[in-house]
Amino acid sequence: MINRVATEVYMKRHNISVARIMLRGLAQTAQVLVLALTLALMLTLICIPSQTFAQVYNDEGSIAEGNITEENNALENIEQWIAKVRVLARKYLLQNISPEGAAAGAILASTSKVNPNYNYVWLRDAAITIKAILFLYQRTQNQVDKKLYMKILKDFVSFSRLSQHTAEKYGIGLGEPKFYIDGSVYRGPWARPQNDGPAVRAMELIHFANILLQEGQEEYVRE
Repeated sequence: MINRVATEVYMKRHNISVARIMLRGLAQTAQVLVLALTLALMLTLICIPSQTFAQVYNDEGSIAEGNITEENNALENIEQWIAKVRVLARKYLLQNISPEGAAAGAILASTSKVNPNYNYVWLRDAAITIKAILFLYQRTQNQVDKKLYMKILKDFVSFSRLSQHTAEKYGIGLGEPKFYIDGSVYRGPWARPQNDGPAVRAMELIHFANILLQEGQEEYVRE
C-alpha cells in the first residue's frame, strides 16, 4: 500500500501519466524486437549451410540457373539471395583486412579515404571482425580457406601487439580506440578511453588461444 501511494505521489509531482508509461514501454519493446529481428537476420546470413553455395553458384561465382517451381520458388529465392549476400559479405570483409599499404593484421573500418574517411582501425570493430573470422575458421572444411583464416588471426595478434605497445608509449594504455593502418596511434581529438574494444579483443583472442591449444600449438600460445 505504501509503495502504491508513493508511486502515485511521484507520478503526480512529475506529471507522469499511466498512458505515457505505457507508450514508453511499448516503444522500448519495439526497439528490442527490431534489434532481435536484425540479429536473427545476421545469424541467418552467416549460418546457412556451406553446400548452398555449390547449389546456387556456378564455377564463375555467379548465380546458376535453377529449376524453381511455383511451390518452392519463394523459399529458393530467399536462399539464393542469402547465399549471394553471404558471398559478397565475405568478399568485402576480406578486402578490409591487411589491404595494400597497411600493416599485416590491420582490419580497416573501410578503405574509403574521403567522404567519409574511415581508413582507420577501430579496435572494437576489428575485434568483432575477428569473432566472425573465428566462426568461419571453425566452420569451414575447405583447407585453403582454413589456412587463410589462420593467417588473418595470427596477423591480428601481431598487429594488436604492435599497436598496443605504440599506445603505451604515449601513456594512453588499453583504452585507445583508434589507430592508423600502420599500427600507429591516432592522436587527434577523439572520445577516449573506450574500454569495450580491448574487452572484446581479449575474449576473442582467448577463444583463439583455446582453439590453438586444441590443435597442439601450445608453443605459439605461450609466446
